[in-house]
Amino acid sequence: MKVTTLVENTRGQEDLCQEHGLSLYIETTKHKILFDTGAGDCMMKNAKKLQVPLEEVDTVIVSHGHYDHGGGLEDFLKINKHAKIYIHPEAFGQFYSERKDEGTVYIGLNQKLKVEKQIIWMADDLWIDETLFLFSKVTKREYFPIGNRTLFEKTDEGLLPDLFRHEINLIIHESDKKVLVAGCAHKGIVNIINKAKDLTKTYPTHVLGGFHLSKSTSGIREENQVVKAIGDYLNETGAMYYTGHCTGEKAFLYLKDIMNHRIEALTTGLTFNIK
Repeated sequence: MKVTTLVENTRGQEDLCQEHGLSLYIETTKHKILFDTGAGDCMMKNAKKLQVPLEEVDTVIVSHGHYDHGGGLEDFLKINKHAKIYIHPEAFGQFYSERKDEGTVYIGLNQKLKVEKQIIWMADDLWIDETLFLFSKVTKREYFPIGNRTLFEKTDEGLLPDLFRHEINLIIHESDKKVLVAGCAHKGIVNIINKAKDLTKTYPTHVLGGFHLSKSTSGIREENQVVKAIGDYLNETGAMYYTGHCTGEKAFLYLKDIMNHRIEALTTGLTFNIK
Protein backbone atom coordinates (compact mmCIF):
# COMPACT_ATOMS: atom_id res chain seq x y z
CA MET A 1 0.00 0.00 0.00
CA LYS A 2 1.39 3.38 -1.03
CA VAL A 3 0.26 6.68 0.48
CA THR A 4 0.94 10.10 -1.03
CA THR A 5 0.07 13.28 0.86
CA LEU A 6 -1.38 15.59 -1.79
CA VAL A 7 -2.49 18.34 0.58
CA GLU A 8 -1.50 19.24 4.11
CA ASN A 9 -0.90 22.49 5.99
CA THR A 10 2.87 22.15 5.57
CA ARG A 11 5.06 21.07 2.68
CA GLY A 12 8.26 19.14 2.29
CA GLN A 13 9.08 20.50 -1.18
CA GLU A 14 9.21 24.20 -2.12
CA ASP A 15 7.68 23.56 -5.55
CA LEU A 16 4.49 22.08 -4.05
CA CYS A 17 1.36 23.95 -3.03
CA GLN A 18 0.31 23.97 0.63
CA GLU A 19 -2.98 25.02 2.20
CA HIS A 20 -5.08 24.46 5.30
CA GLY A 21 -6.57 21.13 4.30
CA LEU A 22 -6.02 17.44 3.83
CA SER A 23 -5.94 15.09 0.86
CA LEU A 24 -4.40 11.61 0.72
CA TYR A 25 -3.93 9.41 -2.35
CA ILE A 26 -3.80 5.75 -1.35
CA GLU A 27 -2.95 3.03 -3.82
CA THR A 28 -3.74 -0.54 -2.81
CA THR A 29 -3.65 -3.81 -4.71
CA LYS A 30 -7.30 -3.35 -5.72
CA HIS A 31 -7.98 0.39 -5.53
CA LYS A 32 -6.79 3.91 -6.23
CA ILE A 33 -8.33 5.91 -3.43
CA LEU A 34 -8.63 9.64 -2.85
CA PHE A 35 -9.36 10.41 0.79
CA ASP A 36 -10.47 14.06 1.01
CA THR A 37 -9.66 16.71 -1.58
CA GLY A 38 -8.09 19.64 0.29
CA ALA A 39 -9.47 23.18 0.38
CA GLY A 40 -8.90 24.43 -3.15
CA ASP A 41 -6.71 23.81 -6.18
CA CYS A 42 -3.60 22.51 -4.38
CA MET A 43 -4.68 18.89 -4.77
CA MET A 44 -4.81 19.15 -8.55
CA LYS A 45 -1.55 21.09 -8.83
CA ASN A 46 0.35 18.76 -6.53
CA ALA A 47 -1.03 15.61 -8.14
CA LYS A 48 0.35 16.77 -11.48
CA LYS A 49 3.81 17.50 -10.05
CA LEU A 50 3.87 14.25 -8.07
CA GLN A 51 2.58 12.26 -11.06
CA VAL A 52 -0.44 10.99 -9.16
CA PRO A 53 -3.08 9.79 -11.69
CA LEU A 54 -6.27 11.34 -10.28
CA GLU A 55 -8.10 10.43 -13.49
CA GLU A 56 -7.59 6.76 -12.55
CA VAL A 57 -9.00 7.07 -9.01
CA ASP A 58 -11.91 4.67 -8.52
CA THR A 59 -12.94 5.52 -4.94
CA VAL A 60 -13.26 8.91 -3.24
CA ILE A 61 -14.14 9.47 0.41
CA VAL A 62 -15.06 12.94 1.66
CA SER A 63 -14.67 12.56 5.41
CA HIS A 64 -16.99 15.39 6.45
CA GLY A 65 -18.73 18.52 5.26
CA HIS A 66 -15.98 21.14 5.68
CA TYR A 67 -14.36 22.99 2.78
CA ASP A 68 -10.79 22.04 3.79
CA HIS A 69 -11.64 18.39 3.09
CA GLY A 70 -14.01 18.75 0.15
CA GLY A 71 -12.97 21.99 -1.51
CA GLY A 72 -11.13 20.28 -4.36
CA LEU A 73 -14.04 18.01 -5.29
CA GLU A 74 -15.40 20.21 -8.08
CA ASP A 75 -12.05 20.26 -9.90
CA PHE A 76 -11.68 16.51 -9.44
CA LEU A 77 -15.06 15.90 -11.06
CA LYS A 78 -13.90 17.73 -14.18
CA ILE A 79 -11.23 15.10 -14.86
CA ASN A 80 -12.77 11.95 -13.41
CA LYS A 81 -16.25 10.84 -14.48
CA HIS A 82 -16.23 7.29 -13.12
CA ALA A 83 -15.03 7.31 -9.49
CA LYS A 84 -17.56 6.53 -6.81
CA ILE A 85 -17.68 9.32 -4.24
CA TYR A 86 -18.75 8.26 -0.74
CA ILE A 87 -20.10 10.99 1.49
CA HIS A 88 -22.55 11.28 4.37
CA PRO A 89 -25.97 12.70 3.38
CA GLU A 90 -25.65 15.37 6.08
CA ALA A 91 -22.27 16.58 4.78
CA PHE A 92 -23.95 19.27 2.67
CA GLY A 93 -25.33 21.02 5.73
CA GLN A 94 -24.74 24.70 6.49
CA PHE A 95 -21.58 24.62 8.60
CA TYR A 96 -19.89 27.61 10.23
CA SER A 97 -16.77 28.38 12.25
CA GLU A 98 -16.32 31.12 14.83
CA ARG A 99 -12.92 32.74 14.25
CA LYS A 100 -11.10 35.26 16.40
CA ASP A 101 -10.26 37.63 13.51
CA GLU A 102 -13.13 37.05 11.07
CA GLY A 103 -16.21 36.34 13.17
CA THR A 104 -18.57 33.58 12.04
CA VAL A 105 -17.56 32.17 8.66
CA TYR A 106 -19.21 29.60 6.36
CA ILE A 107 -16.97 26.54 6.05
CA GLY A 108 -19.29 24.09 4.30
CA LEU A 109 -19.09 22.36 0.93
CA ASN A 110 -20.09 23.70 -2.48
CA GLN A 111 -23.86 23.12 -2.38
CA LYS A 112 -24.24 22.63 -6.12
CA LEU A 113 -22.20 19.42 -5.97
CA LYS A 114 -24.80 17.46 -3.98
CA VAL A 115 -26.66 16.56 -7.19
CA GLU A 116 -23.60 14.90 -8.76
CA LYS A 117 -24.45 11.40 -10.01
CA GLN A 118 -21.14 9.93 -8.88
CA ILE A 119 -22.01 10.48 -5.22
CA ILE A 120 -23.01 7.49 -3.10
CA TRP A 121 -24.66 8.52 0.15
CA MET A 122 -23.29 6.67 3.14
CA ALA A 123 -25.10 7.04 6.47
CA ASP A 124 -24.50 3.61 8.02
CA ASP A 125 -21.56 1.22 8.19
CA LEU A 126 -20.71 0.12 4.68
CA TRP A 127 -18.45 -2.52 3.17
CA ILE A 128 -17.50 -1.18 -0.27
CA ASP A 129 -15.86 -4.55 -0.87
CA GLU A 130 -13.86 -7.03 1.20
CA THR A 131 -10.97 -4.52 1.52
CA LEU A 132 -12.71 -1.18 2.18
CA PHE A 133 -15.01 -0.45 5.12
CA LEU A 134 -16.65 2.87 6.01
CA PHE A 135 -18.19 3.75 9.37
CA SER A 136 -19.68 6.69 11.22
CA LYS A 137 -21.92 6.96 14.31
CA VAL A 138 -19.09 7.31 16.82
CA THR A 139 -20.99 7.99 20.04
CA LYS A 140 -18.43 8.00 22.86
CA ARG A 141 -17.02 11.38 23.97
CA GLU A 142 -13.71 10.57 25.65
CA TYR A 143 -11.17 13.37 25.06
CA PHE A 144 -13.74 15.13 22.86
CA PRO A 145 -11.91 17.94 21.00
CA ILE A 146 -12.40 21.36 22.59
CA GLY A 147 -11.96 22.96 19.15
CA ASN A 148 -15.44 21.68 18.29
CA ARG A 149 -16.87 24.38 20.58
CA THR A 150 -16.38 26.98 17.84
CA LEU A 151 -18.01 24.91 15.09
CA PHE A 152 -21.71 25.20 14.29
CA GLU A 153 -24.48 24.11 11.97
CA LYS A 154 -27.19 26.47 10.75
CA THR A 155 -30.67 25.11 11.44
CA ASP A 156 -34.22 26.44 11.51
CA GLU A 157 -33.52 27.29 15.15
CA GLY A 158 -30.37 29.25 14.32
CA LEU A 159 -26.73 28.28 14.80
CA LEU A 160 -26.40 25.16 16.94
CA PRO A 161 -23.29 23.17 17.90
CA ASP A 162 -22.15 20.86 15.11
CA LEU A 163 -22.71 17.26 16.25
CA PHE A 164 -20.57 15.86 13.42
CA ARG A 165 -23.07 13.25 12.35
CA HIS A 166 -21.59 13.88 8.87
CA GLU A 167 -18.13 12.54 9.74
CA ILE A 168 -17.11 9.18 8.26
CA ASN A 169 -13.94 7.08 8.55
CA LEU A 170 -12.27 4.47 6.38
CA ILE A 171 -10.65 1.15 7.23
CA ILE A 172 -8.48 -0.49 4.56
CA HIS A 173 -7.76 -4.22 4.89
CA GLU A 174 -4.79 -5.46 2.89
CA SER A 175 -2.75 -8.55 3.70
CA ASP A 176 -2.16 -8.44 7.47
CA LYS A 177 -2.54 -4.64 7.65
CA LYS A 178 -5.57 -2.74 8.84
CA VAL A 179 -5.27 0.97 8.11
CA LEU A 180 -7.66 3.47 9.69
CA VAL A 181 -8.00 6.80 7.88
CA ALA A 182 -9.72 9.77 9.57
CA GLY A 183 -10.14 13.29 8.24
CA CYS A 184 -10.15 15.61 11.25
CA ALA A 185 -11.29 13.21 13.99
CA HIS A 186 -13.89 15.70 15.20
CA LYS A 187 -15.46 12.83 17.15
CA GLY A 188 -12.14 12.34 18.97
CA ILE A 189 -9.35 10.11 17.71
CA VAL A 190 -9.55 7.89 20.80
CA ASN A 191 -13.28 7.33 20.24
CA ILE A 192 -12.79 6.64 16.53
CA ILE A 193 -10.07 4.06 17.18
CA ASN A 194 -12.17 2.38 19.86
CA LYS A 195 -15.14 2.23 17.48
CA ALA A 196 -12.92 0.72 14.78
CA LYS A 197 -11.72 -1.89 17.28
CA ASP A 198 -15.31 -2.69 18.30
CA LEU A 199 -16.30 -3.16 14.67
CA THR A 200 -13.31 -5.21 13.53
CA LYS A 201 -12.26 -6.86 16.82
CA THR A 202 -8.65 -5.65 16.71
CA TYR A 203 -6.81 -2.33 16.78
CA PRO A 204 -5.68 -0.92 13.44
CA THR A 205 -2.05 -1.45 12.51
CA HIS A 206 -1.78 2.09 11.10
CA VAL A 207 -3.75 5.31 11.59
CA LEU A 208 -3.65 8.28 9.18
CA GLY A 209 -5.22 11.74 9.44
CA GLY A 210 -5.73 14.79 11.60
CA PHE A 211 -6.44 14.50 15.32
CA HIS A 212 -8.08 17.92 15.88
CA LEU A 213 -5.94 18.86 18.86
CA SER A 214 -5.68 22.53 17.85
CA LYS A 215 -7.67 25.09 15.90
CA SER A 216 -5.45 27.80 14.47
CA THR A 217 -8.27 30.17 13.48
CA SER A 218 -9.49 30.46 17.07
CA GLY A 219 -6.22 29.86 18.93
CA ILE A 220 -7.66 26.88 20.79
CA ARG A 221 -5.46 23.87 21.60
CA GLU A 222 -5.76 20.95 23.96
CA GLU A 223 -4.02 21.14 27.33
CA ASN A 224 -0.74 19.23 27.62
CA GLN A 225 -2.20 16.74 30.07
CA VAL A 226 -4.92 15.85 27.57
CA VAL A 227 -2.39 15.43 24.75
CA LYS A 228 -0.28 13.25 27.04
CA ALA A 229 -3.25 11.05 27.91
CA ILE A 230 -4.09 10.69 24.23
CA GLY A 231 -0.44 9.90 23.41
CA ASP A 232 -0.31 7.25 26.12
CA TYR A 233 -3.47 5.66 24.73
CA LEU A 234 -2.15 5.71 21.15
CA ASN A 235 1.04 4.00 22.32
CA GLU A 236 -1.00 1.24 23.95
CA THR A 237 -2.75 0.38 20.68
CA GLY A 238 0.55 -0.68 19.09
CA ALA A 239 -0.34 1.09 15.84
CA MET A 240 1.84 3.36 13.70
CA TYR A 241 0.51 6.91 13.34
CA TYR A 242 0.83 9.53 10.60
CA THR A 243 -0.79 12.83 11.49
CA GLY A 244 -0.91 16.51 10.66
CA HIS A 245 -3.38 19.19 9.52
CA CYS A 246 -5.62 19.93 12.55
CA THR A 247 -3.37 18.09 15.02
CA GLY A 248 -1.26 21.23 15.30
CA GLU A 249 2.51 21.61 15.44
CA LYS A 250 2.83 21.97 19.22
CA ALA A 251 0.56 19.00 19.91
CA PHE A 252 2.43 16.90 17.36
CA LEU A 253 5.81 17.68 18.92
CA TYR A 254 4.44 16.73 22.33
CA LEU A 255 3.05 13.48 20.91
CA LYS A 256 6.40 12.82 19.28
CA ASP A 257 8.12 13.09 22.66
CA ILE A 258 5.66 10.60 24.09
CA MET A 259 5.42 8.18 21.17
CA ASN A 260 8.86 8.45 19.55
CA HIS A 261 9.05 6.19 16.46
CA ARG A 262 5.32 5.32 16.59
CA ILE A 263 4.28 8.67 15.11
CA GLU A 264 5.35 10.66 12.05
CA ALA A 265 4.24 13.98 10.60
CA LEU A 266 2.21 14.23 7.43
CA THR A 267 3.43 16.98 5.12
CA THR A 268 2.52 17.86 1.55
CA GLY A 269 4.49 15.64 -0.82
CA LEU A 270 5.28 12.93 1.70
CA THR A 271 5.06 9.46 0.20
CA PHE A 272 5.40 6.27 2.22
CA ASN A 273 4.68 2.56 1.92
CA ILE A 274 2.73 0.40 4.34
CA LYS A 275 4.04 -3.15 4.03
